[in-house]
Amino acid sequence: MFLIFVLPALLIAAFICCVFVRPLPAPVTIKWGLSLFFCFCALGLQLARTIVGGNLFAPNLPTPFLKVMVFLYGFSIIFFILLLLAWFLSSLLSFNAIQDCFPQIKQFDWKTLRNILNLSLLIVAVIAGYIGFKNAMLPPIIKNETFSMRNLPEKASGMKIAFLADLHIDGKITGKERVEALVNQTNELNPDLIVIGGDFVDGTLEELKDEVTPLKDLKAPFGVVGVVGNHEYYSGYHDWVNFLPTLGIKLLLNEEITLDNGLRVAGVTDPTAKGDLPAPDPIKFLPVVPNNFNEFESIKRIPPLLIVSHQPKIIKIINEHHSKFYKKLWEIKEGMGIQGHNTQFDQYINSFYPPQVLQLSGHTHGGMIPILNMIVSLSNDGYLSGRFSRGDELYVTNGTFIWNGFPFRLFCPGEITLITLRGKNLPQWKVN
Repeated sequence: MFLIFVLPALLIAAFICCVFVRPLPAPVTIKWGLSLFFCFCALGLQLARTIVGGNLFAPNLPTPFLKVMVFLYGFSIIFFILLLLAWFLSSLLSFNAIQDCFPQIKQFDWKTLRNILNLSLLIVAVIAGYIGFKNAMLPPIIKNETFSMRNLPEKASGMKIAFLADLHIDGKITGKERVEALVNQTNELNPDLIVIGGDFVDGTLEELKDEVTPLKDLKAPFGVVGVVGNHEYYSGYHDWVNFLPTLGIKLLLNEEITLDNGLRVAGVTDPTAKGDLPAPDPIKFLPVVPNNFNEFESIKRIPPLLIVSHQPKIIKIINEHHSKFYKKLWEIKEGMGIQGHNTQFDQYINSFYPPQVLQLSGHTHGGMIPILNMIVSLSNDGYLSGRFSRGDELYVTNGTFIWNGFPFRLFCPGEITLITLRGKNLPQWKVN
């Protein structure tokens, strides 16, 4: 935990003090005061948790004080990012090679310019932090998406699914009243199925039982299903996987169910799982690679699969498995002695699709703010937010609420995704 949170916070505070505070033309006492302030911004949450206990990003403090501390922590990160970019740019301009190309740069009073720029960035960080924090506290928007799926059972066509994820209920920033409002907002959509994509909580069952209980009032004809996210592992995995089903939430822990309308729904655990906890296993829901055309033909008639995974990168495992189907088809072609272009066979290969998968995921929070979103995207294999179609379909939500570790949103509002499923037919080809 020290390496993950405390050490980066120390580095952030040290960088701000060195790059922003130290060069200021101010008395030493002012500089010390600013240095202590920025250290408090970066380390206050960890310090409070050590003194009063509670969750790492939800120490046992009155909610107004907690919101102030969480804001200061996030503000320090935003300011650090802006300072880092400015420092990199000014360092680049100081190279002799750059100055030789642009001699007028040498005439600048760089010390004064840096201080002016740094003070401007401080103002930008405060404004961006305020707007971002305010946005994160807003109710989620309703986002409508439609997916066409091959071999979708007729009764499932037109089905509406309300997709929630990343609730991060902590009893402070996201407490009982906010959860009740979410339940009412979701039920008003009249979905046929409600899916929750993990990260229900940030805290133990003992701390949050009453705060989470309103989820029992979620209503849909086909019920409520969900999966665990990485934060359930940090918050008491066994307690939560035993408790959430008592609220009417069917947890799919590497499990598949078939609804009465014929739709197949599966869910996987999270890659955070360690030790004796089950690792995610999406392959178990997919057909094995066929060995002949008859098996390929039977696979083409399998209904599509809706799979829920908290982390979007699971789709890569699915894509890699499905790519083996096409490799096998080319092996069969070569084994039959067919060389080069063969219209009938090539048409078959081009028209073949394995059973379609639609994966619903969260985890990224949409990247939260510009610049930081690039880091979030890289750490999630490029799957940041929205729709991705690479043979199989993936939808990554911005998340419904927000994590106390960084409760800010700029240009990526929290959302409830209302998904409509439609059937899709494709031309069929056969090899005689």
